[in-house]
Amino acid sequence: MLHKKPPKKAEGKIKRSLRYSLYDGITYSVMFGASDPFYQTYGMYVGAGTILLGLMRSLPSALGSLSQLFARQGIMLFGGRRKFVATNALLHGMMFLPILAAPFLGQTSGIWLLASLCLAGIFGMILVPAWNSWMGDLVSAKSRGHYFGVRSGVTGIISFFALLAAGWVLHLFEPTARNAETHNSQYMGFLIIFSVAFIARGFSAFFLNKKHEPKYRYTHNKLMPLALLATGKKNSQIRILIIFLSLMNFASMLVAPYVDVYYRNAAGMNYLIFTGVSGMFFAFKYFAMPVWGKACDRYGTRKVLVVSGMMVAILPFFLPLAMFHPAAFITQGIAGFAWGGFEIAAFNILFDSTKPAERTSIIAYYNIVNGAAGLMATMAGWLILEYNNLFATPFILLFITSGILRIIISLFFAKRIQETREVEHIHARLLPFRMLQALTEQTLSVGYSVVSLGKKLIFRNGTGSRRKGK
Repeated sequence: MLHKKPPKKAEGKIKRSLRYSLYDGITYSVMFGASDPFYQTYGMYVGAGTILLGLMRSLPSALGSLSQLFARQGIMLFGGRRKFVATNALLHGMMFLPILAAPFLGQTSGIWLLASLCLAGIFGMILVPAWNSWMGDLVSAKSRGHYFGVRSGVTGIISFFALLAAGWVLHLFEPTARNAETHNSQYMGFLIIFSVAFIARGFSAFFLNKKHEPKYRYTHNKLMPLALLATGKKNSQIRILIIFLSLMNFASMLVAPYVDVYYRNAAGMNYLIFTGVSGMFFAFKYFAMPVWGKACDRYGTRKVLVVSGMMVAILPFFLPLAMFHPAAFITQGIAGFAWGGFEIAAFNILFDSTKPAERTSIIAYYNIVNGAAGLMATMAGWLILEYNNLFATPFILLFITSGILRIIISLFFAKRIQETREVEHIHARLLPFRMLQALTEQTLSVGYSVVSLGKKLIFRNGTGSRRKGK
């Protein structure tokens, strides 16, 4: 695929398209915040078993990643990226209709919901390669960092407030007793938030369809043969990275699909507390990622990956504290901070360690291996929950197993991962404290900016009122 500089007459279309892309991001974020964090709680409502609840977290993303291998054929079938992306976005939104129908299907409700979420995952993720290519043509290299930085900031805030609003709606309809009337009332909460998500995704598809698509032509690039990636010294570092990240995903996905179940059932959180805890994770992760990103540039992605990986490794040992609800807010804030660093470092180091011509193939293989690891971990986690009674709750053994595996994996690969650039040295023990200091400074800076903006608006309004009074 060739990316050419657009002619001057297309600049107006491109500017409008970038505005539409921002609107798409905003409406998509409303959909995401109002739906994704609550799929498993909805699964509990329809009576899905533990294994189905776990698969609701891992199977849709695994199938979605696999579907991306067929994105190129889909683009050719639709005759362009715009139609392909907008159509799949619309189909993604339409999946909220069968999702909302799940409670009325009796004993098959859980399986129906899982199947609907899997289709939603495929429609929502198969469009990603085409969207990335499309946006690469619309946004110039010079303005790419600024544009996506602003877009990510806006969409992150929207997702956060959509999450809080959806949790508040569910809390309003939360049953106080187990009877048919309160059960139906609880469904109204899910009906409202998923209907909002459905409408928001519809607007997202509309804005995607309004965007201009620059001309481009297909190439016949094929995936790198798997044998080249699996053998030879040339790709040894990327093999180590894929194995490390996939094993860490396995250890993490032992727990991740069942954390919501633990919070709601074992820890007894209501929707309001559950939403607050989820929001704490999201907020700290969102604010921490820019700080970790600067650390990657200054101290290297390897150092950030290793340090944040060790922080991620010890997180499961703090999950039992969620029985004391205030402690859950603290632990989830720490978790958001740690995962923010790990995810941005993993993303950066994959890009730093691959050549542009090979990047698409390597990331495709990584997504497949990572998805398979997540599925196997989900099944293994279910077996641990179903067939152990060593502690007061079966979740304890699950947390211990996940934590020990994460520590072993992190220690084993720490010295095997290499830095690809010359960077400033910092001791690993000091990096987390340096990041907390930077995060505090960033938060205070944002708060000061908001207060300053508020003062300016108040001053202007006050001045305007006095002038009108004269």
